[in-house]
Amino acid sequence: MKIYTSYFAKTYQFPDDKYTCIAISVGVPKAINIKSYKKLAPLWDIAQEYKNNGGDIERYKSRYYNEVLNQLDADDVVKELASISQDKDVVLICYEGIKNNDFCHRHLVSQWLRENGYDAPGELILNYYKNNKKILNPVKEITRIEF
Repeated sequence: MKIYTSYFAKTYQFPDDKYTCIAISVGVPKAINIKSYKKLAPLWDIAQEYKNNGGDIERYKSRYYNEVLNQLDADDVVKELASISQDKDVVLICYEGIKNNDFCHRHLVSQWLRENGYDAPGELILNYYKNNKKILNPVKEITRIEF
């Protein structure tokens, strides 16, 4: 099982027979019906501090690792994600887009999983259209974003 990342606006691109989208955010948009795994969601006060204090990425990373990721066992997380996905590849989903390699906690999760020996290649982008025509076998692109 591979564990990719993406964001809510792209969930429609991932075929249900190949991928299970799992939200790792505090909330989920009402219009999107996907499973959720709150253990990887950022704590509300970490997110608020980041927004209110000028976007200090290093402070966010430190707090997110210490208060969220370091409190978890990567083996248990992967087992739980595999159970939720029924062993299909997983796409961890949250709100931030990837314009200009936007900072997002899902990229920290991906790094953490790789650091713990798991196959977490990064941001998954599926291109279903070529020359304005739908193609049946989309090209898979993976972008590794690290902070």
